[in-house]
Amino acid sequence: MPTLFQLDPDDASLSCLKKQLECCFKCCEIDAEKRQCPLIRVTSSTDLMHDIAAAVTELHKANASPGVRHARFVWNLVEALWEDLASATADSVNMYIYEWARRQALCEWLSEAVAETVKEETASRLKRRMYNAALHSYVSGNQLDVALRMLLSEASEPDLALQLASVAESEILHPYMARQLDSFYQTKRDHFIPDDILKVYMIMAGRMLWTTSAGKTVFACEKLDWMRAFGLHLWYVTGNQQTIAAAVDAYEQGFSDDENCYCTSPLPPYNEKRSDNEFDLCYHLLKLYCFRGYPLNVLLNPRTYTFDHLDYSVSWVLHEVLQSIGFDHLPEGRRCQLNHSFASQLEAYGLWQWAVFVLLHLPDEASRKEAVQELLNRHVSIAIEDNAEEKFVINELQVPRRFVYKAKALRSKYLADHRAEVQFLLRAADWNRAHEVLMKHIIAEAFIRDEQSYITTTLSQFPSSDPSFTVYNWSIGGQVYLDYYDVLEWKNARSELNVDADTVAARVQQCVSLARRIPQMQVKNSKEMLCQCEIAKGVVQVLHGLYKSKTAPAAEVDSIRHYMGLLKNHLDEDQPYFDDECDEDYW
Repeated sequence: MPTLFQLDPDDASLSCLKKQLECCFKCCEIDAEKRQCPLIRVTSSTDLMHDIAAAVTELHKANASPGVRHARFVWNLVEALWEDLASATADSVNMYIYEWARRQALCEWLSEAVAETVKEETASRLKRRMYNAALHSYVSGNQLDVALRMLLSEASEPDLALQLASVAESEILHPYMARQLDSFYQTKRDHFIPDDILKVYMIMAGRMLWTTSAGKTVFACEKLDWMRAFGLHLWYVTGNQQTIAAAVDAYEQGFSDDENCYCTSPLPPYNEKRSDNEFDLCYHLLKLYCFRGYPLNVLLNPRTYTFDHLDYSVSWVLHEVLQSIGFDHLPEGRRCQLNHSFASQLEAYGLWQWAVFVLLHLPDEASRKEAVQELLNRHVSIAIEDNAEEKFVINELQVPRRFVYKAKALRSKYLADHRAEVQFLLRAADWNRAHEVLMKHIIAEAFIRDEQSYITTTLSQFPSSDPSFTVYNWSIGGQVYLDYYDVLEWKNARSELNVDADTVAARVQQCVSLARRIPQMQVKNSKEMLCQCEIAKGVVQVLHGLYKSKTAPAAEVDSIRHYMGLLKNHLDEDQPYFDDECDEDYW
């Protein structure tokens, strides 16, 4: 049976993985309501199992690479063990029919799984005219029709052909074949029968181990891979009236008994050393079918199918399928480790958007949110328009847009593009951080360059009119600049000086409030000091104009004089801000 040997997948294997992930996405539920970060769960049905098996089969027709072939065998076995059987149900009345149908499905899969090995083996043996050995290979692969044709043609053994055909049709003949073996032993005819032919008689009798009259031990499973060894136990040692579990138990006894071991352990194809834990993935699936409580952490270990212990591509998708059909007993810690490991693998393959999909399966919301945000931080672009991967994350996976914009803001910060950083922080509704970056890196230089449009447009994006809006130092930061430009526009519109008294009173209050906050502005460098001075200058001009024009309410005159004096500390005393001759220029 093929396995995935490469550390870096080829194009076909990568396409196969994408198809499986698309099937998982199609058969999942996204719970985004009342959650900071969406949670994804697989739906409970056999649809996912059938969709993946069908998709992988189609890919196998186009490109039979080792990775795709391995995936096809695994998913075909899963289907054989757990697909819905239309002709039988697993209730007490129809249990025999159900088990028989399940055995037939497993037999078909097993015959196909070993077909390629049998083909290569028999081709080599027939080329060397080793007909008896080739016969044993055909029988071990359940290719009885080919074996019968060879017996009637090349081997010229019509009697053995008749016996083999009879045993294939009815298992009740197994005891009679066992008696024939005993007859061979008693009459010592086994001396004249080649070992490979004896193995065929042993298989027909359901005996995997037999001692000849000369004291020689013959093993029917000699030089057979574990799948064919298990197949012999399924087809001949246990009958159709027994369950798959009985065949698995019989086979397990054959390789686990150190004293009477007569068949190969179910080792992964890449491993030739016997191990108690590292068995083939397909064997673990058989064990899970026989015992629903079989530990999933053993089954989902990458060592069961590849020598790359960091390849979780099969493990994760298989766990999703097993969950969908009711096997949900993987410990939470192991489940989280599986999600994180496979997400890291997808990142390495360049499929970071699918890594987000995997991380959204994490059960703990805080861990899920943190993991998704960190992954986005590493991969989003700095472009204003979302690319295809980002659109998939936002639109299909329903990840809040603020996650993506926070990641874009972080990347902008890394590139020292603070204006882009502010825009992304605003889109992410991270008001405090956006205000901090704007005040620290942008606004002073923009003010000096007289970029009024940029400053007012950016500051107007803060929802300052919202009663719940709270930004640290907003009143002595962004609000100062907004009020300053608002006051300047009123000053420049000279006709507004003749408006009604209520409007003038409101403007006076605005100027007084602004004058009160200007000394509290945070000034850490010469540029910020210059901005404070220019803002103070403009406010003083407006206050002085109101004072000299006598349009301010009488109750506010003292406040105007007070704050004009307070702002003198922030002005250049050589400039004539309070001279009468400057009134006409300003007003």
